[in-house]
Amino acid sequence: MFPGAAIVGPAYIGSDTIIGNNALVRNSMVLNHCNVGYTTEVARSYVADHCDMHACRVLDSVFAPGVNFSAGCTTANLRIDRKTIKSTIKGTRLDSGRDKFGAIIGQGAFLGVDVMTMPGVKIGEAVEVGPGTHVHEDILDRRRVYVKQQIVIVEKE
Repeated sequence: MFPGAAIVGPAYIGSDTIIGNNALVRNSMVLNHCNVGYTTEVARSYVADHCDMHACRVLDSVFAPGVNFSAGCTTANLRIDRKTIKSTIKGTRLDSGRDKFGAIIGQGAFLGVDVMTMPGVKIGEAVEVGPGTHVHEDILDRRRVYVKQQIVIVEKE
């Protein structure tokens, strides 16, 4: 554990896992060989082996092995209307019965800087999500998802 890091139980931290400066892990399981980097918060979540997180928020979520959750990423866990979270399972929209539920992220997924997932979203195995993308719906395995923007630069008068 680095300076300023806190672990609030019940919690489990696996072997060779780093809890970085000012990081907070509470009511969560973070397994082996993970990096919970600087200022990251992991709350009420399960994080499998070999996951990397830096300056982000992992809230009420499940990460399969090998997830990269880049700087500034967040799993939103609360609906704006505070209703319970729904999620699609085998094509059927089901109510989880939970008022807080982040994301389920599949093995080997890579989420770029500042990605945000909406409550109840599932991201498949080996998915790549480009920087600044807001994920509002489930993403199937082995997909690349990104926002294509156009930068306009004009000379000022």
